[in-house]
Amino acid sequence: MRKGSINLTWLAAKIGATRQIFYPGRGNPEVHMLLAILNEYLKKSISTLPGGAPPNIENSRLQTELTLIKQENSTLKQKLRSARHELNMIHAGGIVLSDRS
Repeated sequence: MRKGSINLTWLAAKIGATRQIFYPGRGNPEVHMLLAILNEYLKKSISTLPGGAPPNIENSRLQTELTLIKQENSTLKQKLRSARHELNMIHAGGIVLSDRS
């Protein structure tokens, strides 16, 4: 959540779109209606928490950081596999075509 409603940047990333589709005058009217329903649901969910407490912001930040670290880890693993393949090709006397700058 951000400022009392769903975080549009997060939601856009989850559905593979830009957050611009959520702004008035842009995107499908059905998207705006679904967003309003989702925000209403979130407000009701928060009000049922003990004392109406908002979700733990620090936990949300840690979850975001963890997601970014997982993405970076995946990218680095892919680069490592590529480097291992190139090394194996060099040892085998094969042709190495590198797309790195």
